[in-house]
Amino acid sequence: GKRSTSLSFFVDPSNFRSNDAESFTPSRGVAPETRSKKDLESALPDHMLVLRLSGASSEVAAAIVVEVCFPGPDSKIHRLQLDKVEADEARWALSVAELGLPVGIHFFSFFVGGEQILSCDHAICGETNAILVSEPIRRYILIRESGPSQTVQDDVDVLSQDRAGPMARSWSCAFNIAPMDEDEGDMLDTSQSAIPNFNKDVFDGLYDAELRLRIDSHVLPQSGMASSGKQKLLHLWAGGHLLKKKVGACEDAYFTEDDALGVADGVGCMVQFASYGINAAAYAAELMEHSRNSLRPGGVAAPGVTGSVEDRAASALAAAEQTAENYGASTITLLVLEGTQVGVANLGDSGFMLLRKAQHGMTVVKRSEEQQHSWNCPYQLTRLPKALAARLPKVSLDTAEDCERYCFEVQEGDLLLMFTDGLRDNLHEREILHIVDCALPPAFGELVGLAEHATPPENVARALALAAQERSLDPVAKVPFNEYSKRHGYQCTGGKQDDITVVAAWVMPEPRSVSQCPMPAATPVSIESVSLGGGAARLHK
Repeated sequence: GKRSTSLSFFVDPSNFRSNDAESFTPSRGVAPETRSKKDLESALPDHMLVLRLSGASSEVAAAIVVEVCFPGPDSKIHRLQLDKVEADEARWALSVAELGLPVGIHFFSFFVGGEQILSCDHAICGETNAILVSEPIRRYILIRESGPSQTVQDDVDVLSQDRAGPMARSWSCAFNIAPMDEDEGDMLDTSQSAIPNFNKDVFDGLYDAELRLRIDSHVLPQSGMASSGKQKLLHLWAGGHLLKKKVGACEDAYFTEDDALGVADGVGCMVQFASYGINAAAYAAELMEHSRNSLRPGGVAAPGVTGSVEDRAASALAAAEQTAENYGASTITLLVLEGTQVGVANLGDSGFMLLRKAQHGMTVVKRSEEQQHSWNCPYQLTRLPKALAARLPKVSLDTAEDCERYCFEVQEGDLLLMFTDGLRDNLHEREILHIVDCALPPAFGELVGLAEHATPPENVARALALAAQERSLDPVAKVPFNEYSKRHGYQCTGGKQDDITVVAAWVMPEPRSVSQCPMPAATPVSIESVSLGGGAARLHK
């Protein structure tokens, strides 16, 4: 049958709670102190090269020679000064301004008593550290009065917003977010301009469009191997946001882990069978709970239990289908990260996108394709009580085996988006990219020495969800769902009201620990006596 609505369960890694209108409480915060640009500029911290070592007393640290080398034809050796020693940890530092480096990304190596050591305070690329030298970027991030550290304001009260037009009731459908051809530019009035028009609340917790202009031309360096020579280990820094539609219950659910994500969209039209015990919201939430548990250690889809990473995602989806006890129907998308590979199992019209920083902003590297039987009728897992199944003997139900599988490589600095069709149907790809370009990737923040100013993933998810909600409530917006419906013979105007769930996840390197301090040599060794042959410094033993 045709589905139309979607409920709201927020599935947290530690617990599950309903996100209906009564129980949902948006976070609140205090606005940051307002300071003048001149005061902020005078207080800007220097960009520093930093090396920290554990197990170093004051006496030991004072006897150690710490130097840094930037390999190249004009390589120079610079000595770091001992900055402080506290709690059995020593810190050496050197101002980047003293090095006279040109703007751009630079690779370097620290040497302690002649032994090469990686710093956990800087980006790591293979066997070297890396920095991005650019004071304009640092100034922009630091003096901006409303940066990502700003507390996110209250969520929009979706129950109080009016909506007019023929799409006033809620829907649940799908239209694949694909690149638009040049002749599709008239599909959305706001998309005709370079900057889509959204309410300023959408960008709370993000930077502005100037961020993209400042980091354009800088592409993140990549290395698929860790310094040990083994495959690089990655994890996800993830956050999600769910917005309930104006009319009806909310059937969306999601979960986040540091190596797995999931979204589910309960089929709202199943409410007509509530007398049989059908509850699409509970079913979607249960699918997320069982999927998450299957992927954890000891689960049927835990690492090493099954084959490839996409097999793990598909196995978790199948396990959720088999163990669910509630009755209902739902689309589902599961994503699993293992090493540098991501596997996805997708059934229906929820989906994912992989975004990567290119020379001119974020670009879409990979996306899912929706699965539809017909207009507004996506593939879906369904569990029916025997009494209802007997009434529908000719209905053919989809199963976990019908899911589509994806497998692809990810890199540090990538952004993964998971979403239900409430996002897909209301935002064009160019609008998604415009919003994401206002987020500072953690990898870039680390390169310029401002990792703490990176945009949290929940801020990205919230911005995209609010933007989709704004379009969904606009009676004259030309959204992707309009064109999709037109191709199937339906005339729909305005946005498509629905539950909207977005999960955003930055791909992050494995956690780094402070290196152990080597014992100082009887005679201090400088890397001036170490061969620097080739493109990088190497210690010869």
